[in-house]
Amino acid sequence: MKYKFFLKKISSLLGFLRFCDVKVFYITFLSLIVAFFEIFAIGSIVYFLNIVSGKVDISNIDYFSLINLSGFNHDEILIFSAILLLLIFILKAFFNVYFNYKLASTSRMGFYKIADALLKNFLSRSNVDYHKITNSSLSKLIITEGQGVTTAILGFLTIIAEAVVLLFLLVMLAYENLHITLAAIFSVFIIALLLYITVTSSIKKQGLSRENSQKQMFGIINQAYGNFKMIKFFPDEKSFIDLFNKSNHLFAKSLIRFETLIHIPKITIELLGFSLILISSILLLYNNPSNKVEILQTLTVFVLGFYRILPAINRIVSAINRISFNAKSIDLVKYNLDYRFEKSKGKKFDFKKNIVFRDISFSYSSKVVLNDIYLDINLGDRIGIFGKSGAGKSSLLDIISGLNKPQKGNIFIDSKQFGFSEYTGIRNIIGYIPQNVYLFNGTIAENVAFGRKIDKLMVINALRKAKFYESNEHNLDFIINDYGNNLSGGQRQRIGIARALYANPKILILDESTASLDDKTQELILKEISNLPKNIAVISVSHNLKSLSFCNKIFKLEKGKIQQIDKSILI
Repeated sequence: MKYKFFLKKISSLLGFLRFCDVKVFYITFLSLIVAFFEIFAIGSIVYFLNIVSGKVDISNIDYFSLINLSGFNHDEILIFSAILLLLIFILKAFFNVYFNYKLASTSRMGFYKIADALLKNFLSRSNVDYHKITNSSLSKLIITEGQGVTTAILGFLTIIAEAVVLLFLLVMLAYENLHITLAAIFSVFIIALLLYITVTSSIKKQGLSRENSQKQMFGIINQAYGNFKMIKFFPDEKSFIDLFNKSNHLFAKSLIRFETLIHIPKITIELLGFSLILISSILLLYNNPSNKVEILQTLTVFVLGFYRILPAINRIVSAINRISFNAKSIDLVKYNLDYRFEKSKGKKFDFKKNIVFRDISFSYSSKVVLNDIYLDINLGDRIGIFGKSGAGKSSLLDIISGLNKPQKGNIFIDSKQFGFSEYTGIRNIIGYIPQNVYLFNGTIAENVAFGRKIDKLMVINALRKAKFYESNEHNLDFIINDYGNNLSGGQRQRIGIARALYANPKILILDESTASLDDKTQELILKEISNLPKNIAVISVSHNLKSLSFCNKIFKLEKGKIQQIDKSILI
């Protein structure tokens, strides 16, 4: 059954080849040229040794029949032959460099495209599916497992290349002595089969151990960074470090075992090759004691042949082991590339009057979250939605934002009904401000544009609307640390508002956006939001009713039901 496992991985690798710039048939073609050079080089050495010994007269060799060598003595012909042999090996060396460059570029550029495809597929997931993968798992998938797949692709291409060379060399040796060649093939096959059953099986286990321990390491690193302050309150950091060291130690041990096991086939095959040459020498001399010159020539051919065959076999076995070691990477990357992702967003559209939701229901994992929701959003509205934790506030926001698809209901924009696939275009006119604004290591301008093309006038305009530009000494090129650790909470939130306003949205959504701020800062920011132009509808969600005082409509969400309440209860 082990061969079926390997064939399944090869089948998956064939699918990954679409990410490679160079096609398999071109690699095979280059392998044929490499094989020709190998055979020609070995034949040239044999001829050169025969010329040195005087057994062959170069002027009688067909290759040189067009060259008049009658005026040259034996030593001059020998020098000419040596120079010619050197030129052949130089040409062979240059072509081998080019061939290995093509192998490396094919697989490593494959990583660039696979990593790109993995991130693209992740960003194309639905909002529901997004929660099924963790931050550390995503980093590990794209960087580590992506590289594991490209290592396996390189191994697969190496198997093709070396198999072609090996086949041609075996044909050459069979032509020289069929019996010795068949005996060598049989012996190597048996040893290789035993190595695959034993060593490759162990390598596969180490690959699984590597993947599992590395997943734990990524998770712990992510926890350490995200909970830095909390860890500081521990009596010491030893318990956290010990947790990391445990996974780190398992990871290191799996790599040590892999690097040890992968050399066993090479050592074994080299020992076998040397043994075969010795045994063949003894048998040939024993059976033909009077024909030592021809036996020496045959042995020379086999020694030179095995000089290239043994490394080829070693590379093939090593490639098989590397594919087995990275089997889990192949499975994980294939699963994520085959993942059924969300269809592209609908076309961008605008709304001039209102968006109306009728009879909207939404369930998650068979649990009813929203039931028979009726909601009207008019242009310029300031809508507040409050409710306890778990009431369905975020789920309602996700439906309004076109992130989650309701199981039931109708959506109308300016009296025109929209299907959900069309309604997803609403995302193009929405600005979103989360509770915890993620700021990355970059300039203020880069954080406001957030991957979009930077227009300094638009950045300044957005910062002014968020009341950040005039009230801070920082210029647009000021470098923000990861998570905005060198800014205050209010400054971080204002940059989040500027980011949401950068593309001039028609709808601004606040998802508990001021919950982590002190009362004074919260009041200032909410006042600035309430003073935004009336061509922007603002939807604010909070569990704190007081923070919705700027809204002209307030809704209470409870047990999946929504109800508009009288704003006078805030007084």
